Amino acid sequence: MHDSRLLSLLKTLSGKEWNQLEAYLSGHHQSYNLSLFQELRKYAPRFKSKALSLGTFLQRWPENEKWTEKQLRQQFSRLTTTVEEGLSWLWLQEEEWRLALSLFATGQERGLEYLVRKAARRVEKLLEAYPLRDREFYLRQYEWAMIQYQYAQSDKRSFQPLLQRVSNALDTFFAFEKTRQVWQMANLEAMLDVEYDYGLGHEILQGASGHPIVDGVQAIYTQVLELTLGRLEEEEGWSQLVQVHNQIQNHLSLIPKLEAQQLYTSLLNYCTRKLNLTGANRYRRAYFDLNRALLEQGWLQEAGVLSPWRYINLVAVALALEEKEWTKQFIDSYQQQLPESQQDNAYHYALGHYYYALRKLDKAQEHLMLVLFEEPLFNAGVRLLMAKVLYDAKQEELLQHQLEANRLFFLRDKTIGDNRKAQLKAFNHFLGRLSRIPDFDKEALNDLKDSLPDPTEVISHNWLLERLQQRIAAH
Repeated sequence: MHDSRLLSLLKTLSGKEWNQLEAYLSGHHQSYNLSLFQELRKYAPRFKSKALSLGTFLQRWPENEKWTEKQLRQQFSRLTTTVEEGLSWLWLQEEEWRLALSLFATGQERGLEYLVRKAARRVEKLLEAYPLRDREFYLRQYEWAMIQYQYAQSDKRSFQPLLQRVSNALDTFFAFEKTRQVWQMANLEAMLDVEYDYGLGHEILQGASGHPIVDGVQAIYTQVLELTLGRLEEEEGWSQLVQVHNQIQNHLSLIPKLEAQQLYTSLLNYCTRKLNLTGANRYRRAYFDLNRALLEQGWLQEAGVLSPWRYINLVAVALALEEKEWTKQFIDSYQQQLPESQQDNAYHYALGHYYYALRKLDKAQEHLMLVLFEEPLFNAGVRLLMAKVLYDAKQEELLQHQLEANRLFFLRDKTIGDNRKAQLKAFNHFLGRLSRIPDFDKEALNDLKDSLPDPTEVISHNWLLERLQQRIAAH
């Protein structure tokens, strides 16, 4: 399958073309299988996943109807032909737009009213049929308003409605495009130590009346920008997060795939920031629901490959929400979509999380011992989880060895950020102190509780506090 003509063709598609072709193909259901097109989209743009081997794909095919190898090849052939036709249709659509505008101008210049009316009807139909609400759509609206104004025969000394219309169309295009750019700048500023000059984008941030929000898609970008900038009060921000997630789902077919993924990523980053600041479980649930939405769209993967980071993080969040059955199914179902070089490590790390949540400490330890991560933060995560397992299993000697190995690792590592490393070292040090206090020494345990660092200064603060309280309460 990896060498098929269909996959070679699909590799060349842009995010915009995927959306446009899906809209086109939905009207040609007799000549191709829509579910097949949507399933293959999950592995774009590289199509390197093992899941695309012939046997694996047939075995995992989600449709009720099971295909033979011959039937699958026939479906591939039909879909290839239809996608080729669709690409030709897309090219003609672009040419048709330019042709319609040219015919309108020709009719105006030659005084041919019938041609003007004919071209105007065609332009309006093309605008109505345009499948997305992206920069190209709003640019076309402006182009259409502008050409009508250019050829308008009106009294220059009176109010000119077409001039107002072209001005409004330009404002709409500018507001949409500038909001997108400022949002992308704000995203990078939140992730990196950089600062951008927003230019005229400051007017967007101030809600200038000259830049109106005219539809739901523009409202999405504006609301996500506000969340990214972090200027909303707690409850207002939470309400906006819920609202904009619903709006994205409702307008998903109108947003280019790549930008929809970036919008989701912005919401995920917002949840992460708020979770770190507040610890509120509702942000954990929102993070989980957003990732599930991405999973359902096949967008959690990049080029058909699932990031080990996303795999592990989603497992950890799901377990924190007591979604144990879903977690096990996810761990097993998506193992094959991990990068081949990290597949076994991420899988065993995830199972270590899973069995620890089930309190099956022996199995958790067994899987964690199989993990060999070179990536420092993964390495740190495994060390952290292993220390928790050994502490809860009361394997004191092994725990002391692990804590010392962790100390040396944090001392020597030069890649983990200073703040994160300080939090990890604080956990390691505090757990070492806790493990050395005997159960009968309640005074020492209470003194240790009083010295517990703030949640921002130590990782897994709640876990440490819970273990302390258990020890103090024990008879």
